[in-house]
Amino acid sequence: MTNLQDTPMTLCLKFSLPPALGLVLAVGLSSPSWASDASDVAREMKLPVPVVESTLLAVDGFFAAPAAPANRMVSGTFKELALKAIRHRMGNLEDSVPGKSSDAAAEDRNANYKVNVRTTRHETTESRECVDNKVTLTASEGVPVIKDGAFIFDTAHPRVTTHGWDITFCRTPAASGGFSDWVLAPASR
Repeated sequence: MTNLQDTPMTLCLKFSLPPALGLVLAVGLSSPSWASDASDVAREMKLPVPVVESTLLAVDGFFAAPAAPANRMVSGTFKELALKAIRHRMGNLEDSVPGKSSDAAAEDRNANYKVNVRTTRHETTESRECVDNKVTLTASEGVPVIKDGAFIFDTAHPRVTTHGWDITFCRTPAASGGFSDWVLAPASR
């Protein structure tokens, strides 16, 4: 196993994805035929398939925008970070109050990438309980410049790009007295 500190991209997480899953995420999953791939990722990440699909589409939307990160090859990294942060937030939804958040981050030699999932609203009624969250992707990349005849990255004045979307999870009371599992609200799909 390689030492993560010796690699150009260091994930600031306690564990990393199996190589096959990382490859699936890095390829992009951008075609309609990726439904089985999304279910494989969902199974591996222990997340519902609609959550994985909506997250992968949102990250793809970020990289399709004109103001996307300059390094388009990190879309797989952002997908992995977003899924990990969302999974962590989903694990704590019943205790979520506005302001609570989950983060995941990665560093490259000339860039930092971060995903933040912050609870914005927690509402409970007789018919259901819902938690609204805001997912924010942030890339801070050194700008390539020529200084004293050498090509370098200006990390003192990085190019910062962000993208965000709302994601809502709901559950309903079960007949047995508890609650159903958390599911992605239809408006978030």
